[in-house]
Amino acid sequence: MMFLSVARNKFIQPRALSNSYSRRRRLFSEETTNLKKIFQSIVGDNDVLDGQKETTQTLGYLKGSRIGRGKAVAIVRPTKLQQIPRILQAAVDNGCVVVVQGANTGLTGASVPRSSEKGDSRPTVLISTKHLDTILPIDDGKKVLCLAGVGLASLQSFVNNFGDGSRQSHSTLGSTFLNPTT
Repeated sequence: MMFLSVARNKFIQPRALSNSYSRRRRLFSEETTNLKKIFQSIVGDNDVLDGQKETTQTLGYLKGSRIGRGKAVAIVRPTKLQQIPRILQAAVDNGCVVVVQGANTGLTGASVPRSSEKGDSRPTVLISTKHLDTILPIDDGKKVLCLAGVGLASLQSFVNNFGDGSRQSHSTLGSTFLNPTT
C-alpha cells in the first residue's frame, strides 16, 4: 500500500504495521491516545478533535450535509500545507483509514467517515482542509491557485476583484450558496 505525497513528490508507505490485525485492535486504545498526541504535536492541541463523540464542535465534520454519518479516532485540522504529509504518515503507520474533507457540503456523503458501514473495522482519521483556504492569483488574476479548503463562493468573490466582473460561474447558484470547496 502506497500513497503519493504531493508536498514532497514521493510515496508514503506504512512503516511498522503488525502482521496480526487482531493484536493491533487490542492495542488500539493505547495507540489512539498516542496517535492523538502525534497529531497534536503536528498541528497543535486546538486543531485535533475527538471524533468518537458527536458534539456541537464535531458534528459538522462527522455528519454529511444530506447523508452520511460516522465516527473518527481524530479530526485533524491542519493550518499549513506542510502538515498534511506528516499527518498522513502517522495515520498510515497506525493502519488508519484516512478521509480528507473539504467543506463537507457534498450531497453524496463521501467526505464523512463511514468505513464501519462498509464492513471495514480499521480506525478512521478525518483530515479537514477548511483552514487551508488560501487563493493565489496567477497571471494578474487570469488564473488562480486554490488550496483545498477554498469554497466556490469565496473563489467567485476573489476573482470578481480581478478584471471587469464579466466572468461567469461554472457552478449552479444553489451550490454556490453552500460554499462547496473547489
